[in-house]
Amino acid sequence: MLKRLCLIISILLALIAISSACLFIFLPYRWKTVVLHLPYRWNAVIVHHSASSQDTTLSEVNAWHIQRGFNGIGYHYFLEIHDGHAYLKNGRPTNMFGAHADRYNGIALGICVAGNYETEHMSEEVYQDVLKAVEHVCRKHDISPDRVWGHRDVAATACPGKYFPLDRLKRDLHRRLGTQ
Repeated sequence: MLKRLCLIISILLALIAISSACLFIFLPYRWKTVVLHLPYRWNAVIVHHSASSQDTTLSEVNAWHIQRGFNGIGYHYFLEIHDGHAYLKNGRPTNMFGAHADRYNGIALGICVAGNYETEHMSEEVYQDVLKAVEHVCRKHDISPDRVWGHRDVAATACPGKYFPLDRLKRDLHRRLGTQ
């Protein structure tokens, strides 16, 4: 009887504790918490720059983030630049919250482009690759171009840099995704 009561209480607590993208199951007899990631719908994209050289790799950023105490790279996607082109790489799994924009980590995917666009301009070739990559992410996760923001739009930062063509990116996304 007591086991059955504990099971019922556990199930009720689990149903009550559904929050955001996680299901918390409280086991009263052991006071353990198990976190299960549920299917989740992202509703924004936040664009960043690495604030480092254009030859920065995903592996380097992953190491930097681990040194800062993160559980691996905080961005869901990273664009490495090689031979004048940007290549989209998967970062943090998209079934995990990001670690890239404080209050927005649970609603927005993070995309980081290698380079410091506070001090340098992006080549046209790299821009076209970034545009294709962000378009791909928007299509894959059904995110409107209206919900593509620069990090500076949600935090007190210059990221993704004054020379990052964010307004142009948004206009081109609207044209490519047929939303304007």
